[in-house]
Amino acid sequence: MTPGTSHTLVGTLLASDPGTSREFRRQLLADVCAPDVRIRWRAVFELACLGDPGADALPALIAAALGDEDPGVRTHAARALTGGGRDAAEALFATLAEGGDHDAVLELLGGLGAEAVAVLANALSAEEPATRWAAAGALEDLATEDATEALIAALSDPDDEVRHCAATALGHVGAPAVGALLATLGDRLPMARAEAARALGYLADPSAFMPLIVALDDPDPGVRGSAAWALGCLRDPRALVPLLVALDDADHRVREGAAAGLGRSGDGRSVRPLIGVLEDVDDNVRCRAAAALGELGGRRALPFLIAALTCDPCEDVRWAASDAIAEIGTEAVAPLLEALDGEDEEARGWIALALETLGASAIESSVDDAHGHDRRLGPAHVREALSWTDEGRAAAM
Repeated sequence: MTPGTSHTLVGTLLASDPGTSREFRRQLLADVCAPDVRIRWRAVFELACLGDPGADALPALIAAALGDEDPGVRTHAARALTGGGRDAAEALFATLAEGGDHDAVLELLGGLGAEAVAVLANALSAEEPATRWAAAGALEDLATEDATEALIAALSDPDDEVRHCAATALGHVGAPAVGALLATLGDRLPMARAEAARALGYLADPSAFMPLIVALDDPDPGVRGSAAWALGCLRDPRALVPLLVALDDADHRVREGAAAGLGRSGDGRSVRPLIGVLEDVDDNVRCRAAAALGELGGRRALPFLIAALTCDPCEDVRWAASDAIAEIGTEAVAPLLEALDGEDEEARGWIALALETLGASAIESSVDDAHGHDRRLGPAHVREALSWTDEGRAAAM
């Protein structure tokens, strides 16, 4: 059979002549790697027409689906893989676990539907942590109700990343996972309880409110912190008081979760208490408080966020304050420009960073607020940020 031959009515031919079938398939497999794109296209098209391309064709089809320069070849190679069933799913997962293009392989796995989910769920019990992590990570995008049991079990995995990915995946499963997650809040392992609470936060199911309130009294601080964050995700106004109580917990993990939860809650009544948390002794708690104030968009918090930006001893907190100020938006420009009047060079540098993060449009919208400010502002990146708004002003500097 000549390479590149157009194979029409392939099903009929193969059914009538097994010898032709074997020769035909051998030639198709060779043609998948041919230099001529037309031959490759025909080969993957015909393999797709066969239904199940066979296990020996999978490596070449995966390589073509992921890496061929021609989009038509990639499309038909992917279509051919959908006929490969569980064998194709296992081969694709092996490619993913070995470091293949994550997004591209996930798209191919998605085309295999339930077969892919079954392979990934089974891989959650693999001996190698890297394999379990790859499976859990893939299920973040592909999880269905069929994977619920395996994902619940993965909440007790000894590897942090596997547990986190499993919790996220359960959030994508949706309502069918709620009952199992609520039951897992009573698991004997604290890490399973904590990840169950986190997954319930992703789902934001109202039925989780009271169980999460109960979890705020869990003896393990990691569970209490996850429960506090999850409560905020429910955006239930009844959560405000319990979360404010959690802000005073002796363990920093609980205070972090409470601050993050208040940010997620969208409740403007949280702004004043969170301003106070910017003075917490723990760096991570202050970071969470700054981020939460950015989410809430509280203009009242701007002077305190600017103080954190310019004065906090922890660089991570300063970055968090900068991001929070950017979230608040154009209202922050004028207070930032006023703060530039300070004498501290490092502080002006952080203010410049915040101005650059806000971007040209935000600065332009507040251009009038810049008039009358000291033109001896110092750092070159401040001058650059202000030059976006007015070339003449930059020249005056």
